[in-house]
Amino acid sequence: MEYTYNGIPQTTTWTGSLSPFQHAWVNLPTLSSVSGKQMLDVKILQVNGNADTFLMNNERTDSVLYYLSGLSIPQSEGFEVGKFPPDGWRAERYGDEWTYFDLDDQVKKSGLYSVYAFNTIFLFDNQGRRAEMVSPPIQLNSTATPTVSFDYSFNFTRYTPPYFTTQTDFTDTLEILVSTDCGQTFQSVFKKWGSQLATFASPIMNPLNVQAVFVNPKDSNWRKEIIDLSPFASATEAMVKWRYISGLGGNINIDNILFNNVPLSNEEASIQAPLTIYPNPAKSFVQISGLSTGSDEHRVMLYSMTGSKHVDQVFQANAGTYQLVLPQLSPGVYTLLIDGEKRSLLIE
Repeated sequence: MEYTYNGIPQTTTWTGSLSPFQHAWVNLPTLSSVSGKQMLDVKILQVNGNADTFLMNNERTDSVLYYLSGLSIPQSEGFEVGKFPPDGWRAERYGDEWTYFDLDDQVKKSGLYSVYAFNTIFLFDNQGRRAEMVSPPIQLNSTATPTVSFDYSFNFTRYTPPYFTTQTDFTDTLEILVSTDCGQTFQSVFKKWGSQLATFASPIMNPLNVQAVFVNPKDSNWRKEIIDLSPFASATEAMVKWRYISGLGGNINIDNILFNNVPLSNEEASIQAPLTIYPNPAKSFVQISGLSTGSDEHRVMLYSMTGSKHVDQVFQANAGTYQLVLPQLSPGVYTLLIDGEKRSLLIE
């Protein structure tokens, strides 16, 4: 095999035995790197000493992003370079042609561009599919009060009779996660969907085609979200991921991402702990967080889309969280009512 990295071609040999339709992992020698983006090209030159007769799958080229250290804050990204992902950022596309993060030159909070993603029942069933974008590594250890903020606009779709038997919401989910081990593991710090995430007073009502799903937000339909990163203030290479999860209905734009060292006010800090449920999609249980504790009692009810009630419980939260064990139910979208607040829950 020949592998070319940082413009330097080298060869290596792998010895082993492969049956038809099987594969093997091949470890290349250690590569010397420099900071920034480099291209890695690997190609098979010979098989068993002879030229391969099927050449179409013999070569793969990809990029490698290498950093000597995390970027110091403040760091901003407004997507104004006119390409996506911007240098240093990574886009993960798990699904379909139209439902990943990409550049938008029509809708923006400021400047010329934002990034957008959307889902709708009119294209395909990609429920639970994710679109993700990941920041470069950021040095958070220069301050005890690091934050990340961004502007966003979001709305979801709602159907009422006669289009559906009962009121039915289709809503995507936005989740923000942080990694301090170069992306091997991530911890969720923000998760909202539906009316909790929406920046419009009303959902998109009864859309009947793809065009009706799109929205053009006014300035008042943008919201600035500020997330406290102080639990990761010792990190020298923190990576932040924006994850957009399909619930078959949603239209989001994100602009003006800023990593900064501005401490949150008490009012802003209270916004960071909303009532949330996770995991979503769920199988056997969900965690409900953001609840008041002490002597306060809470009530949770679970309904199917046809209005059938499957759970009705009163409980007290311990440390602001409560685990709800789900009954055996058919996969689909259900509605959770928690102290009268409605949440959509996808059961797999």
